[in-house]
Amino acid sequence: MRRRGDRLRLTRPALLGAITGVALVLAAPPHGLYPLVLVAFVPLLRAVDGRHGAARAALAGWIAGVVMYLGVFRWLPHAIAALQSVDAAAAWALFALFAALHALQFALAAGVAVIFTARTPLGGSAMATAAAWVLLEWSFPKVFPWSIGAALGPDPLLRQTAALGGVYGMALLVMAVNALLAVGTRLDYPPGPRLFATGLAVGMLILALLFGVWRQRWLARTHTGPVIRIAVVQGAIAPTVGGPRADPARDLVTYRSLSRAAAPAADLLVWPENALAVYLRDNGDFAFELAALVEDVQRPLLLGALDRSGSALGELNAAYLFLPSARARPAAVYHKTALLPFGEYVPGAAWWPGLRRYWRTTGDFLPGAQPTPLPISIGAATLWVAPSICFEAIRPAAFNDLVRRGAALLVNLTDDSWFASPAAAAQHLELARLRAVETGRWLARASNSGISAFVDPSGRVVGALPFGVRGTLWQTVETGGAPTPYVRHGDWILLLCAGLVGQPLVQAFAVTRGRRAAAPPALRR
Repeated sequence: MRRRGDRLRLTRPALLGAITGVALVLAAPPHGLYPLVLVAFVPLLRAVDGRHGAARAALAGWIAGVVMYLGVFRWLPHAIAALQSVDAAAAWALFALFAALHALQFALAAGVAVIFTARTPLGGSAMATAAAWVLLEWSFPKVFPWSIGAALGPDPLLRQTAALGGVYGMALLVMAVNALLAVGTRLDYPPGPRLFATGLAVGMLILALLFGVWRQRWLARTHTGPVIRIAVVQGAIAPTVGGPRADPARDLVTYRSLSRAAAPAADLLVWPENALAVYLRDNGDFAFELAALVEDVQRPLLLGALDRSGSALGELNAAYLFLPSARARPAAVYHKTALLPFGEYVPGAAWWPGLRRYWRTTGDFLPGAQPTPLPISIGAATLWVAPSICFEAIRPAAFNDLVRRGAALLVNLTDDSWFASPAAAAQHLELARLRAVETGRWLARASNSGISAFVDPSGRVVGALPFGVRGTLWQTVETGGAPTPYVRHGDWILLLCAGLVGQPLVQAFAVTRGRRAAAPPALRR
């Protein structure tokens, strides 16, 4: 019986961690059962108590993270196999290593939660556990900078909290509700604390929903700035497996044809990342063709292409702006500043160049300089645009600085065709849409493969082109507007989380020290 009880104590935390992982998978695209995220961590947090210990709690957290990563990012082995030219078994082995390392964040969070559960009052331990998760989420190195708060992106009301505290504020809401409900469902706790914890969780959700209602009504009544009509063009041109697209001249024909048809109903044309896989400033023929198109349709054009580093040591992922009467020269160029690890560069290769021999990337890319808003002349007015390329738009607060410097519109150029997965494209859009809520600006997104979309300041996707479909999407948008509290104050939520984590630890230390001081001298050890 004792041996059976030991097995139960070992397997129960692991099982609860696996349940949490499965719930998180179901809450993410393409399943879209996002309300599950508000209770998904309850099983894992039920495994975090003194009976199981920190080691078993960390194991349960690690299992939850592995299950989540294997399920949510299950499209990644195909991309690894294509880019590295390896078979499926090798790609899945690399993916399993990716999941195991990233799941350490969950293990650390569960281990820390044991400390709070053992040393602090019930309510304080729940809030400290939630805050510790947010700080780990912010600091833990990840290939894709996702946040658990982004799971609330599909909810029209709860996602409005991103205007207050960004995606980390949403993560604190998610984890606080989970931690408080975990306390509320513990039958071995007194009824009073359980009812208080459950009521606090429900109250936090109600306040967030009421704020969402208020903000949506405020946005509906508020008129921001000049109204323009934008056309995003989606070529749906697949890359060559393991390398760049082979025929940029053909791609130019495709995008030019779509743009000529779209131009009469648009003030601005936007092509996606790497729409032309050429070094545009070094290729006079392509620059001349683009200038001729812009002059012919009399519309500004923002497109993705390549550029060379001035030091000739690498290449740059770039967005070029062409204006009418520009004489075959771009009016402005933006260089991608945040590169995709293992996609555009190999981490550590700057110190150990030999790493590049073992991992192939899409190019030998270097990060660009500090970005600035791009000025686009539309009629007699100048529109200041905050540009981004690919996964830059999924980083929390990615556009805050540019909006503070006058950007009135967010534009994201991307190409998800490398992943060859509608699920990956949907996840990318779900993460990017929150930048519109954070800043209170429209987001225009042009994707070569899809999903191209327009997102309004409330985070609503008002129009989209499906993955793999060729076409053009138009939208009338209002530019500008008052900056949100998150734009003005940044990640203040991290300071709050540091206080929530530090206060109970200091209190527990003071209580322990007081007890030792009051003990007889023989017991002070």
